[in-house]
Amino acid sequence: MSEEVQQSPGAQKNRLKRRRYLSISIIGVAVLAFLLFSKYGVITRFSLERKKTSYYSEIDALRIFQDSLRTDIKKLQYDTLEIERIAREQYGMVKPGEKVFIVKKDEK
Repeated sequence: MSEEVQQSPGAQKNRLKRRRYLSISIIGVAVLAFLLFSKYGVITRFSLERKKTSYYSEIDALRIFQDSLRTDIKKLQYDTLEIERIAREQYGMVKPGEKVFIVKKDEK
């Protein structure tokens, strides 16, 4: 014979509360995991912010480098002393009538 155990109304309420608490907890953990680890999550956002900051720093460095190149271009276009300096240093050119002295270093 099967005996059916009747639960008291208080026990049923406790069981229902535990189920509700467990369901809310599972949903809460799922939402928290989504907010942290999804494509649009907090961790991804922090990572993208770091990359953005890095890219802006790189852009600033490249702009500074570009400005220095523009300055060099203007010097080479208009500054005859700069052109002469480069011709002498890099290409070994001399003015007519100048003497070139080559100093050898001691190799000991």
